[in-house]
Amino acid sequence: MDKVNEQGEVIILLGTRSDESTNRANSIKKHEIKGSRLRKHVLPRAYVYPPIKDVITEEVWQYLLAAPSPWGANNRDLVTLYGNASSGDCPLITDISTPSCGQSRFGCWVCNVVSKDKSMEGLIENGEEWMQPLLEIRDFLYETINRKSPTYSPEKYRMNVRRNGTPGLGPYRPKWRKYILEQILLAQKEIQQQEKNTKLITNQELIAIQVTWYRDNIFEYDVPTIYKECMGEEFAFKDSIDKNVMYEKELLLECCENDEGDFRLINDLLSLRKSKVLLMNNWGLQNDLENKLEEHLYPTKKYVY
Repeated sequence: MDKVNEQGEVIILLGTRSDESTNRANSIKKHEIKGSRLRKHVLPRAYVYPPIKDVITEEVWQYLLAAPSPWGANNRDLVTLYGNASSGDCPLITDISTPSCGQSRFGCWVCNVVSKDKSMEGLIENGEEWMQPLLEIRDFLYETINRKSPTYSPEKYRMNVRRNGTPGLGPYRPKWRKYILEQILLAQKEIQQQEKNTKLITNQELIAIQVTWYRDNIFEYDVPTIYKECMGEEFAFKDSIDKNVMYEKELLLECCENDEGDFRLINDLLSLRKSKVLLMNNWGLQNDLENKLEEHLYPTKKYVY
């Protein structure tokens, strides 16, 4: 969005292909601009150019096996990777009539769009046991977020108030936020026994989680304690997060003469500002502050953020 504001409009180069799946083909067609090679993007004044939109999977493999990698990698290693992810052989492509292993899909490991991550399951079956904790976390997220899951139970996992104060499914309940963070850190610790520098979650992301918890008035759990319990070492926030935050809250409540409404408003406004400082991004701060003030002044009004 910053680039859009800076340049006026942008064109995003994207390697999506109609041959990937029926859903992808429908999505590409849906966003086409008649008479143009560009497609509409969800961001205003942004467009997508898909140069390999009409390339089929077999042609992708033919090219990868014929052309050298610009960054010096061995493209034949991809054959093994996709073969393992397909739970079977991945034959070398010699002509377009040869079946390929292109049905495997790779994306973010926490993706819960699909009910089963068959690629990850295939890799685990073929010896990549270290990915098992990642699969379990992904499956938990799918089962607790996706309405299509047979075990979907929003009342158990989700708060019944949105962040803007209106009724409806909100974020995960505090104990489940803690549980998810614990599972990620434990998985990271297990993986680091083989790959020391591998990180599933960065320090900046851990700080962002703590900021979000403070913003949501969650004080019964804190990231440094959870990190130490899972990783066996201290996580130093340094000056990024004020260690005296609990004292600040008590002082603020006293200044508000124990008025819960005023305390929550001022606390939310301060938390909004602090979160922007810690994440080094002030974009949208004024709008967030105005929304929060209107929510406080007109609590019965519905807002869409």
